[in-house]
Amino acid sequence: MNQPAQDAFRVVPCSSNTAGPAATREPARRWKRFLPVFLFLISTGAALAQGIFVVPNGLANVEGNSSSATLLGTSFIRVVQVFSAAEFGLSPGSSGLVASVAFRLDGATAQSFSGFWSGAGIFLSTTPRSPDSLSPVFNDNHGADVLNVFNDTFVIRATNTSAFPRTFEIVIPFTTPFWYDPSRGNLAMDVITFSGGNSLILDGQDTFGDGVGRVFGPGGGFNGSVDSFGFATRFGMNVVPEPSTWVLLVLGGTLALFFRPKR
Repeated sequence: MNQPAQDAFRVVPCSSNTAGPAATREPARRWKRFLPVFLFLISTGAALAQGIFVVPNGLANVEGNSSSATLLGTSFIRVVQVFSAAEFGLSPGSSGLVASVAFRLDGATAQSFSGFWSGAGIFLSTTPRSPDSLSPVFNDNHGADVLNVFNDTFVIRATNTSAFPRTFEIVIPFTTPFWYDPSRGNLAMDVITFSGGNSLILDGQDTFGDGVGRVFGPGGGFNGSVDSFGFATRFGMNVVPEPSTWVLLVLGGTLALFFRPKR
């Protein structure tokens, strides 16, 4: 077998005019000067902004036209809701980390509830399904990126007040947040809840074309009933906007300026 040429492993000595220690430290000095500028540009162009999104998006401060007790009731229940990507109003190229979901009691009821709910499993995914064209088969409304974001008991502190609409007091923080990119489709939320000993009437909207639809039925089943109802739902989401073009241009120019070779 031919052996590698000896020259392949030869160490070439530095020439007499090779830069000394001071020159080798120069890139580090430049980096230290550039670092604050770099961090500023990154924070300006792709800041992680915390936000809340109420869907349907016209219900943030308005009572819905309907209500339902099919999410938190006295039996094993499953509800798949699909929310149109347009309801979130994110700018093109933006995406976000969905970290929580919240619901509110219907304003026409004097219900209160304080204590632990016996348990829920929540799954999020993107989906090509539109809110008013859902399949009665629960799993057919999922996308390939379905993720179990919550599977536990949770606490509800909902008190009867004169507020109309009621505040979003039924809050479920996710143990595993879901990264939602609207360019990949609408958002599907599959909720399976156990009996909590009460049947809580939640606020919602039942309007064809309002950007929300659902499939609901027994928790142990594969199929459910389809309608245009959607619970007034508040998502907590950390949004990452697309870096602005000018930020990218300035960033590239600044890098070239600081790291250009010295003559």
